[in-house]
Amino acid sequence: MTTENEIKPAAPAEAIDGGRCAVDAGFGVWVPTAERVPANPEGFPRNDHVACLCVWRGESGGGDMRILQWNAYYKVWDDAYGDDFFCNAQEVTHWMPLPPWPNIQAQPCGQNLPPTP
Repeated sequence: MTTENEIKPAAPAEAIDGGRCAVDAGFGVWVPTAERVPANPEGFPRNDHVACLCVWRGESGGGDMRILQWNAYYKVWDDAYGDDFFCNAQEVTHWMPLPPWPNIQAQPCGQNLPPTP
């Protein structure tokens, strides 16, 4: 039995998103791009982007961690907004899917988010 102030354990990926990320990669699991890229999202080709946390080689080769969108149609990485080309597939060494929004009604850019206390 938990009280109102106790932290509840996170639900498994299958319960959060119907298993898409569990099948694709799983939260917190780095996937080498040399092995595979993100699967086509539900609704492909109309919905052709998958948001991921990525390890990018960087312009200097030193590496950088960024949120990028896998463009499943063109098979390249787009910027975080999914509207501009960022780099070719092989320039990202590893990736992992981002978790879903915490509130099913929440939208990008702060639309429909609950008010800040």
